[in-house]
Amino acid sequence: MIQAEAEELAIKVEALTSENLNLKSEINRLTDTSERLKLQNAKLMEQLKTTQQEQDTEDPRSDPKGLSLSTANLLSRVNNGSSSPSGGEGEVYESNNNQKSGAKLRQLLDASPRTDAVAAG
Repeated sequence: MIQAEAEELAIKVEALTSENLNLKSEINRLTDTSERLKLQNAKLMEQLKTTQQEQDTEDPRSDPKGLSLSTANLLSRVNNGSSSPSGGEGEVYESNNNQKSGAKLRQLLDASPRTDAVAAG
């Protein structure tokens, strides 16, 4: 009876030892995979950071002339004779005033840095 229990326990020890080796192997495999994924993640994060910095230095709202959308919208309103979307009494004055100042505004906005310096100086 004692010998049967000892043999049964020896079989259980063998099974548990085998399972332990399998689990250690699985842990090693998962550790390697984890390290590989950490390195890949670090590379991707660096690429993302670089891409965001490049996008921050570029102005995606710029048109080919170098005018931003807000400047282009302002020029469009000046060219169309209305600077106020709400309308009202001041619109007639603004319309007349815009005809005179529209050319000046366009000249200022289209000016090169050199002409800006000359005008300021």
